[in-house]
Amino acid sequence: LHAFSPDGNLKWVFGTGNRSVLRRLVAPHLGDLVEHSLLAIASDGAIYVGSGDAVHAISADGKRRWEFAVGGQSSTAALAADGTIYVTSRNNTLYALTPQGKLRWSYEMRQGRFSAGPAAPAVGADGTIYAGDFGNYLHALTPEGKPKWSVRAQEEGHAVALALAG
Repeated sequence: LHAFSPDGNLKWVFGTGNRSVLRRLVAPHLGDLVEHSLLAIASDGAIYVGSGDAVHAISADGKRRWEFAVGGQSSTAALAADGTIYVTSRNNTLYALTPQGKLRWSYEMRQGRFSAGPAAPAVGADGTIYAGDFGNYLHALTPEGKPKWSVRAQEEGHAVALALAG
């Protein structure tokens, strides 16, 4: 991860150090391509990014805050108003993490095929968390991790992106 100032000067570089064993053995020339998720930036400047099988929290000045292993490629983080960080993982699990990197709860979603990286969850205005799984289901959970409902979204494929209307 590289951070630049508004005038284009490099401020800092952060290396996650995560490269999957499979990638190193099968395709080392590809480097970390497709092993990173997009960034999520909290109001305090904390940066959350998935790399390899972990989520990393990085301070605004490029220092590691914490790392949390999620057992497979992780999605882009969704941030809730209370500071909770939600990520899904290629192991078909939704994780709720505290701003300090501790597990608040996890929810194992239905099993299915693994054809691409996980979709980022979305958080509704009422705190409901929405997450798609590899079994073609869309799940809605309370902020405490209790299921509200689950519905089959499609026959094939899986959710690649979620968006909520205001």
